Amino acid sequence: MKAGLKNVVPCLIAAIAGLCASWIPGAGLVALSAAAGAFFACMGACTVATLGENLGFLVFELVSNCMWEILEASVGSVCFPAHATVQTQDGQTVSMKELQIGDKVRSGASSFSEVYLFSHKMRTVQANFVEVTTEAGPQLQLSPKHFIHVSQRCDDTSEQMHAEDLQPGMCVFIANDALQLSPIVSVKLVRSEGLYNPFTMDGNIIVDGVLVSSHSEWFLDGIADQFGITGLLPSVYQAVLAPARYMYYLVGAEAARKELDRYQEQLNSLTNDNSVVTPYLDLIGSVWKILTSKIV
Repeated sequence: MKAGLKNVVPCLIAAIAGLCASWIPGAGLVALSAAAGAFFACMGACTVATLGENLGFLVFELVSNCMWEILEASVGSVCFPAHATVQTQDGQTVSMKELQIGDKVRSGASSFSEVYLFSHKMRTVQANFVEVTTEAGPQLQLSPKHFIHVSQRCDDTSEQMHAEDLQPGMCVFIANDALQLSPIVSVKLVRSEGLYNPFTMDGNIIVDGVLVSSHSEWFLDGIADQFGITGLLPSVYQAVLAPARYMYYLVGAEAARKELDRYQEQLNSLTNDNSVVTPYLDLIGSVWKILTSKIV
């Protein structure tokens, strides 16, 4: 807008010049009319330029925001930030950015489960996360569409729901010597770095002291939402990924880690596109090569 107002200056100069000329004998009305015409023509151009400039700015902002929302929709609903931590079987606390395929992490009261896959492993991406603070102290950040174990009434009944649907007063399961219910005291949206989504053999993982699912929004969520069965999706997705777990078992942790590390960037993209068949076909080919090389 300031740039547009600067365009008024030459218009005023033209008008003043016309007014001065109107005092010249015999030039009166003609000069005044010319000055008025020049001024309004100049101001018309100024208005159009200024309007165009500001509309352009608004369009840019809208497009930028829309593009950001599209990017958030594609990669902002599936993961944990880089600084989130898990506990390994040897008692170490490891951040997501340090976690590796083959690591055994705490997934229950006294259970540990092996990480066999990362659907996303992106260190420098900035994304929105739901930050959940519990009465007992643990604070967890996870993507809005990631599934978490919840007891809505803080009783013996539990279910899995998206993090974005959590409300203060509901209870989540925190891991001390055993799993205990702890009321949620606050839920807010924050921004953090990194997108990591490790999958464990049993489908659960304890992150920052809170029990969550390995699973998040994927290709069946739209249908499940329509029929009101969203809470069943973690079990469904666990079944869909059974062949991936079997392939991991066939080749072993070391070979799987090497192959999946090479394939990770492509897997990030395919997961964003809700592709299911392509990763399986690619990984089946890799498994075949690994197994036949061992035989030879």
